[in-house]
Amino acid sequence: MGMAVGAGEYFIALIGSTIILIVLIVFEKVKLRVERWHQMRTYKISFLSSDQVEAGIKSELDRLHLDFQEKRNHKTRDHYVVVYDIRGKESRLEQFNEFLKKQDHIQSYEY
Repeated sequence: MGMAVGAGEYFIALIGSTIILIVLIVFEKVKLRVERWHQMRTYKISFLSSDQVEAGIKSELDRLHLDFQEKRNHKTRDHYVVVYDIRGKESRLEQFNEFLKKQDHIQSYEY
């Protein structure tokens, strides 16, 4: 653009700037749509020590067709903390949040 303006080719600079703005606007919309369809969140879930609770979490992730990977876990005297990387649609991740809120055995979660 700078060279076109410097050479006095204002029309070429204007057309080039217009094309660049259109591309940037379109790509921003595409990026937002892709993010909605494929998000990744890291969840830290704390619950009372129980294999059934963890199995229930994994079952819900499978039911919602969310890809997940257990990153780490640790156990204290009275509770268990597990960290998952979870990928999927934003709407399904929100459904998973609602599932976690309704579970009495889950002490806390964050992402």
